[in-house]
Amino acid sequence: MHPLNFKKIQVLRGLKIKMPSVRRMSLKEGEAVNIDEYPNFHKSGSIKGMKKMYYGKDAYLVKSGNYIYNVPKEIWEKAN
Repeated sequence: MHPLNFKKIQVLRGLKIKMPSVRRMSLKEGEAVNIDEYPNFHKSGSIKGMKKMYYGKDAYLVKSGNYIYNVPKEIWEKAN
C-alpha cells in the first residue's frame, strides 16, 4: 500500500486507526437478517462519500447483491 493511501487507515494525532471495511453477505444471508430494513445505497455509489456525508466514518457497511447497507455491528460481524 502506498504510504499516502489513507483509504482504510486514518491518521489521528500520530496514531493509525483502521476503519471498518465493507464486508460481503450473500442475498440468502441478507434475507435471513432482514438486511433490506437498513439504510442503503447502490454499489456504484461512493462509500467514502456516504460515510463522510451521511453515516459517519465508523459506519458498518455490508454489500449484499447490488446494494451496500449501513447495518449494526452484530450483523456486520456475521458477514465475511
